[in-house]
Amino acid sequence: MNIIKAVKNMLAKPYGYMTNLGYQRYSVNYNTFLKDAYDNPFFYACIKEIVDDFNSVDIKIYRQLGDKVEESKGHIVQKWLDDPNPQLTRSQFNEYFITWLIIGGGLLLNKTKGSMTKYLNIYSPDSFEIKKDTGMNISGYKIGSTVIQGNEMKYYRCVTSVNPCDGIAGYGTEFRSRIKSAAKPGDLTNFAFNHMNSQLSNSGKRVGILSYKKFLNPQAKEEAKRSFESMGSGTNGAGRIAMLNGENFDFKSLDLTPQELDWLNSITLMREIICSTLGVPVQLISSDGSTYNNISEMKKKIYQDTIVPLLKEYCEQMTAFLKDELGENHYIWYDLSSIKELQEDNTDSAQKTVELLNGIATKNEIRAILTEKYGFNLPKMTGEWYDKTYVSSSEIPLESAGEVIDPEEGSGIDGEE
Repeated sequence: MNIIKAVKNMLAKPYGYMTNLGYQRYSVNYNTFLKDAYDNPFFYACIKEIVDDFNSVDIKIYRQLGDKVEESKGHIVQKWLDDPNPQLTRSQFNEYFITWLIIGGGLLLNKTKGSMTKYLNIYSPDSFEIKKDTGMNISGYKIGSTVIQGNEMKYYRCVTSVNPCDGIAGYGTEFRSRIKSAAKPGDLTNFAFNHMNSQLSNSGKRVGILSYKKFLNPQAKEEAKRSFESMGSGTNGAGRIAMLNGENFDFKSLDLTPQELDWLNSITLMREIICSTLGVPVQLISSDGSTYNNISEMKKKIYQDTIVPLLKEYCEQMTAFLKDELGENHYIWYDLSSIKELQEDNTDSAQKTVELLNGIATKNEIRAILTEKYGFNLPKMTGEWYDKTYVSSSEIPLESAGEVIDPEEGSGIDGEE
């Protein structure tokens, strides 16, 4: 089964769609589709790049207090996110989440009962069935022989990709794989690799017609054919020979070389299409034209264009899933302060913030804002001068304009004068 057919057939059929209120699931072997996609090196490299970059970002619990936001350290939900269950680490859990969402277009989250000890589980798109009522709302899940309905539904959450084919947003009847648009390029590259591998296994020998100058009886022709094939036949029929009678001995090729088929240029183009579809700069999975400078820029680009939107989606879904355990005014969000490729942007933004706040806020107030907003670990400055508002043009307190200030007075950090 190729990727195109798999994607087309794997889409979840209507879940209890109006006249059919039973449980519905994928109608194709999902593992076959996964294998076809993962056998393609470009799909695998792109997904691995996305997963690795995603897992390099810290996921934290925050609390909204009016206009102020602070990290809620020690929150019990943070423990569950960092250690979801005995079988999975945080990174592995996130990898399943991203991979199944991208390839399958959906997944099912589960949290076990309990207030302090709780496990977070995740199910693949084809491992569960969904039931919808006449209003197209999810009314039940079925995992194996286990049926989840009523109050038990609060321990589960179905996560799906946006499907532009939905008649009403959020009330669609099928999952949509995010790699569906790259299915044809994926099939083409798989075919090209398989073709070239067959020829390599055949020592590069060609498919063609062998003819002899004199007539051969059927027995002699079959014996000559077997002898010729034994010297050159490769896997999947590569190099297989057709025997014909002829006046002269001759061999005519019936296939084309990879160069004649322009496979190499085609594969390069297909790689770029697949990377573009998944939002991964091609320089991050290929050494062609890659330099230290453009790798850094491409890393920044993938974070801004691909990873941050995925982080937002993940955090919003997990916040909705764990809202009862998070408590009022708490939410799950990401922290980009440890990503070095984005530090330059943070530095530029911080400088603009300082320029904006000069003449409005005190030095220590500016320090606190930079620490909270951009993650800079700036120590508190001591001394009365750091708790005053300075005019940005001359860096003196407004109330001290025209006065002579002792430069030694009030200078110090962390309590040193």
